[in-house]
Amino acid sequence: MWWWLVLACNNEEPVAERVNAEEQDLIVLVRQACTDDESATLSLPLLSNVGRIEIGVAEVTPGCASVGDTYVLDVELFDEFEEVVDETQIIALPEAVSDLDGDGMIEARDAATYLLVRDEFDPGVFSIMLQALGAATEERDDRWRVELLAFPEEPEDEGGGGLLGG
Repeated sequence: MWWWLVLACNNEEPVAERVNAEEQDLIVLVRQACTDDESATLSLPLLSNVGRIEIGVAEVTPGCASVGDTYVLDVELFDEFEEVVDETQIIALPEAVSDLDGDGMIEARDAATYLLVRDEFDPGVFSIMLQALGAATEERDDRWRVELLAFPEEPEDEGGGGLLGG
Protein backbone atom coordinates (compact mmCIF):
# COMPACT_ATOMS: atom_id res chain seq x y z
CA MET A 1 0.00 0.00 0.00
CA TRP A 2 2.85 2.45 0.66
CA TRP A 3 3.88 2.38 -3.04
CA TRP A 4 0.38 3.59 -4.04
CA LEU A 5 0.85 6.72 -1.93
CA VAL A 6 4.19 7.42 -3.62
CA LEU A 7 2.65 7.04 -7.07
CA ALA A 8 -0.32 9.24 -6.14
CA CYS A 9 2.01 12.05 -5.07
CA ASN A 10 3.74 11.96 -8.46
CA ASN A 11 0.48 12.65 -10.33
CA GLU A 12 0.21 16.28 -9.21
CA GLU A 13 -0.47 18.97 -11.82
CA PRO A 14 2.71 20.83 -12.77
CA VAL A 15 2.84 24.45 -11.64
CA ALA A 16 3.70 27.03 -14.29
CA GLU A 17 6.47 29.53 -13.62
CA ARG A 18 6.39 33.14 -14.80
CA VAL A 19 9.30 33.71 -17.21
CA ASN A 20 8.89 37.43 -17.91
CA ALA A 21 9.69 40.40 -15.67
CA GLU A 22 7.36 41.21 -12.77
CA GLU A 23 4.60 43.79 -13.10
CA GLN A 24 4.53 43.96 -16.90
CA ASP A 25 1.31 46.02 -17.00
CA LEU A 26 -0.81 47.71 -19.63
CA ILE A 27 -3.16 50.49 -18.43
CA VAL A 28 -6.41 50.21 -20.39
CA LEU A 29 -8.82 53.14 -20.24
CA VAL A 30 -12.61 52.80 -19.92
CA ARG A 31 -14.25 56.14 -20.81
CA GLN A 32 -17.60 57.43 -22.06
CA ALA A 33 -15.72 59.21 -24.84
CA CYS A 34 -12.10 58.58 -25.87
CA THR A 35 -9.73 60.91 -27.69
CA ASP A 36 -7.85 59.66 -30.76
CA ASP A 37 -4.64 59.61 -28.73
CA GLU A 38 -6.26 57.53 -25.95
CA SER A 39 -7.76 55.12 -28.52
CA ALA A 40 -4.41 54.38 -30.17
CA THR A 41 -2.95 50.91 -29.75
CA LEU A 42 -1.03 50.49 -26.49
CA SER A 43 2.27 48.66 -26.76
CA LEU A 44 4.39 47.10 -24.01
CA PRO A 45 7.84 45.55 -24.54
CA LEU A 46 7.96 42.20 -22.72
CA LEU A 47 11.18 41.56 -20.83
CA SER A 48 12.90 38.43 -19.55
CA ASN A 49 12.51 37.46 -15.89
CA VAL A 50 15.42 39.69 -14.82
CA GLY A 51 14.39 42.51 -17.17
CA ARG A 52 17.51 42.55 -19.36
CA ILE A 53 16.32 41.02 -22.64
CA GLU A 54 13.31 42.06 -24.71
CA ILE A 55 11.54 38.81 -25.60
CA GLY A 56 8.38 40.10 -27.28
CA VAL A 57 5.66 42.72 -27.26
CA ALA A 58 2.08 42.99 -25.95
CA GLU A 59 -0.42 45.25 -27.71
CA VAL A 60 -4.00 46.17 -26.85
CA THR A 61 -6.36 47.76 -29.39
CA PRO A 62 -7.95 50.15 -28.72
CA GLY A 63 -6.17 51.65 -25.72
CA CYS A 64 -9.45 53.29 -24.65
CA ALA A 65 -13.05 52.17 -25.13
CA SER A 66 -16.52 52.60 -23.64
CA VAL A 67 -18.36 50.08 -21.47
CA GLY A 68 -19.65 47.34 -23.77
CA ASP A 69 -16.86 47.76 -26.33
CA THR A 70 -14.29 45.06 -27.07
CA TYR A 71 -10.53 45.18 -26.65
CA VAL A 72 -8.10 42.86 -28.47
CA LEU A 73 -4.92 41.93 -26.64
CA ASP A 74 -2.15 40.35 -28.72
CA VAL A 75 1.17 39.04 -27.43
CA GLU A 76 3.91 38.31 -29.93
CA LEU A 77 7.11 36.61 -28.82
CA PHE A 78 10.28 36.93 -30.84
CA ASP A 79 11.07 33.71 -32.72
CA GLU A 80 14.01 32.68 -30.53
CA PHE A 81 11.80 32.77 -27.39
CA GLU A 82 8.53 31.21 -28.55
CA GLU A 83 9.48 27.68 -27.43
CA VAL A 84 10.23 28.88 -23.88
CA VAL A 85 6.64 30.04 -23.23
CA ASP A 86 3.87 27.45 -22.83
CA GLU A 87 0.97 29.77 -21.92
CA THR A 88 0.21 33.47 -21.68
CA GLN A 89 -2.29 34.99 -19.28
CA ILE A 90 -3.40 38.40 -18.13
CA ILE A 91 -4.58 39.34 -14.70
CA ALA A 92 -7.12 42.17 -14.90
CA LEU A 93 -6.80 44.47 -11.89
CA PRO A 94 -9.67 46.99 -12.15
CA GLU A 95 -9.69 50.38 -10.47
CA ALA A 96 -12.27 51.03 -7.70
CA VAL A 97 -14.94 53.34 -9.15
CA SER A 98 -18.43 52.00 -8.37
CA ASP A 99 -20.65 50.96 -5.49
CA LEU A 100 -20.97 47.35 -6.61
CA ASP A 101 -22.90 45.98 -3.61
CA GLY A 102 -25.16 48.92 -2.70
CA ASP A 103 -23.47 49.68 0.64
CA GLY A 104 -22.47 53.25 -0.31
CA MET A 105 -18.76 52.35 -0.55
CA ILE A 106 -16.79 52.43 -3.79
CA GLU A 107 -15.34 49.02 -4.67
CA ALA A 108 -13.35 47.46 -7.47
CA ARG A 109 -14.40 44.31 -9.25
CA ASP A 110 -12.43 41.22 -8.31
CA ALA A 111 -9.19 40.60 -10.16
CA ALA A 112 -9.73 38.11 -12.95
CA THR A 113 -7.26 35.88 -14.81
CA TYR A 114 -7.68 35.18 -18.52
CA LEU A 115 -5.71 32.65 -20.56
CA LEU A 116 -4.81 33.85 -24.08
CA VAL A 117 -5.27 31.57 -27.09
CA ARG A 118 -2.11 30.46 -28.92
CA ASP A 119 -2.17 30.86 -32.70
CA GLU A 120 -2.12 27.41 -34.32
CA PHE A 121 0.09 28.61 -37.19
CA ASP A 122 2.49 30.88 -35.29
CA PRO A 123 3.43 29.50 -31.86
CA GLY A 124 4.79 32.87 -30.77
CA VAL A 125 1.42 34.65 -31.05
CA PHE A 126 -1.25 34.67 -28.31
CA SER A 127 -4.52 36.62 -28.41
CA ILE A 128 -7.74 37.34 -26.54
CA MET A 129 -10.79 39.57 -26.95
CA LEU A 130 -12.22 41.15 -23.79
CA GLN A 131 -15.30 43.31 -23.31
CA ALA A 132 -15.31 46.35 -21.02
CA LEU A 133 -17.90 45.73 -18.29
CA GLY A 134 -19.56 48.21 -15.95
CA ALA A 135 -22.19 50.92 -15.72
CA ALA A 136 -22.61 53.00 -18.89
CA THR A 137 -21.34 56.12 -17.08
CA GLU A 138 -18.32 54.37 -15.56
CA GLU A 139 -14.84 55.76 -16.24
CA ARG A 140 -11.74 54.00 -14.93
CA ASP A 141 -8.21 52.82 -15.61
CA ASP A 142 -7.79 49.04 -15.61
CA ARG A 143 -4.39 47.42 -15.13
CA TRP A 144 -3.75 44.29 -17.20
CA ARG A 145 -0.73 42.34 -15.95
CA VAL A 146 0.82 40.20 -18.71
CA GLU A 147 2.39 36.93 -17.54
CA LEU A 148 4.31 34.54 -19.76
CA LEU A 149 4.28 31.04 -18.26
CA ALA A 150 6.42 27.93 -18.68
CA PHE A 151 5.85 24.50 -17.20
CA PRO A 152 8.90 22.69 -15.81
CA GLU A 153 10.15 19.93 -18.05
CA GLU A 154 9.45 16.41 -16.86
CA PRO A 155 12.57 14.31 -16.30
CA GLU A 156 13.04 11.68 -18.96
CA ASP A 157 12.35 8.12 -17.83
CA GLU A 158 15.60 6.21 -18.10
CA GLY A 159 13.70 2.93 -17.84
CA GLY A 160 14.43 0.18 -15.37
CA GLY A 161 14.94 0.56 -11.65
CA GLY A 162 12.51 2.50 -9.51
CA LEU A 163 9.89 1.19 -7.12
CA LEU A 164 8.17 -1.03 -9.63
CA GLY A 165 11.39 -2.23 -11.29
CA GLY A 166 11.75 -3.06 -14.90
